[in-house]
Amino acid sequence: MFRKSVQDYGWRRAGAKAAGRLGWKLPGTGTVSRTNAERTVSVIGCGQAAYATLCFFIRQQQGSVFLDCFDPDPNQAQRLHQGYDFETVVPTAELLLQNPKLKTVVIASNHASHSSYTVRALTRNLNVFCEKPLATDFAQLAALDAAIAGTEARFHAGYNRPFAPATQVIAGVIRDSRQPISLHCIVHGHLLPEDHWYRHPDEGTRICGNMGHWIDLAVYLMTVRGFVPNTISLTMRSSETALPIDDNVVLVMTTDAGDLISISLNARHEPFGGVDELISLQCGSFKAQIDDFRSLRYSQNQQERTIRYQYKDVGHAALIASVFQKPAICRSWDELRLSAALTLHAAELARTSSEATVHIQTRPLVLGL
Repeated sequence: MFRKSVQDYGWRRAGAKAAGRLGWKLPGTGTVSRTNAERTVSVIGCGQAAYATLCFFIRQQQGSVFLDCFDPDPNQAQRLHQGYDFETVVPTAELLLQNPKLKTVVIASNHASHSSYTVRALTRNLNVFCEKPLATDFAQLAALDAAIAGTEARFHAGYNRPFAPATQVIAGVIRDSRQPISLHCIVHGHLLPEDHWYRHPDEGTRICGNMGHWIDLAVYLMTVRGFVPNTISLTMRSSETALPIDDNVVLVMTTDAGDLISISLNARHEPFGGVDELISLQCGSFKAQIDDFRSLRYSQNQQERTIRYQYKDVGHAALIASVFQKPAICRSWDELRLSAALTLHAAELARTSSEATVHIQTRPLVLGL
């Protein structure tokens, strides 16, 4: 398994993933050499996402900028503190948010807590990077919407697929094309045990935890082609019988602009080497296929090209770079809010019925069923 991880991600990233699982301390090799880097970044939620991905890329790009970290599990917090040389482990999130040195908060806690931590940070005018999902119910999304409207702080969402190099090639071709798209995502996800925390009723099901990535990718590609449809209809079908039906499921989205989007999330067996995905898109004469973000094959006007990437790149590095570059790049909140709302509608379908359809008016966007 580790050999496959090295093939996919390279030694340093594979090492970070292994260290996160096994509790090792990461060496500082391969990071930006900034011994006098200002410590202005704090982390809420010190699990695998923070350890193996977010802090890895932040340190690689920015150096030792970490200030405080907090997790309800003190062992998790201590592990992140030791692995990435944080200044302090704090006992509460409130103490973390009160530090006068703090400028940017990274939120990678359990899904149901994302919105609350984000709202508390934004009301202090702190810049926020919030992992997906942005909310697990519509009340949380409404509170987040109000907080973003009332602050000048920057908000970044942890949806990384739009930042992947393969996605950016596609976006460069279809930008402002104003044509309908057909997008089909086949995803082989992790096999989760019945008692996994994703399955807690408050955590938004696997739709918020996993499928939201590809719902967001669909919203990004619809937006980049020049406009957002007036109406979007969602239908969900599953091979499962017990609610929520979120393990082996197909979500189909259609729009009044002629878009056809399908996302198939399968979890029948643990995939070798982690989540595996095949993404196919057509927009006019342009056709593209992303194979697990290791390669991109596309064609237009009877010309075909294949790009192979050295390592699997789902966009984490570019996403983190967008947070800290000057000026920072923030995706439109209207775009992210639509992505979050569609994900919540899909999660509600998973909780209630395998054959229901919901129709969403995007102008104005109503944050609820």
